[in-house]
Amino acid sequence: MISGHVLCMEAIGEKPLIPREINQLSQSLHAEGKISAQSSLAYIHSSINLQATAVDPAQCDPAIRIFSDILRLCEMENRAIDGGFGGVWSPLVSSTIMWFIGTFTNSYL
Repeated sequence: MISGHVLCMEAIGEKPLIPREINQLSQSLHAEGKISAQSSLAYIHSSINLQATAVDPAQCDPAIRIFSDILRLCEMENRAIDGGFGGVWSPLVSSTIMWFIGTFTNSYL
């Protein structure tokens, strides 16, 4: 929840925007050549498949890295439910994941 509140601005009655500081950080890291879009996409792909990533996480956009970790947690939840462990998975974790994804998509997509 902390990540969601830091990465996304809540706006009542307005379209939520990405905080200016996050945009500036991403732009400066990209301009310095420390991150790339291809690395970020590869990191997201490996997170969804629960694979060990060949991409150095430091080459991925920090906001995308946090989002990828949430997607990894979603996939772990999905596999736990498919494996019959849904009864031991916390509903609070599930609702927090859904809140984060909703907040993130409102600001970033």
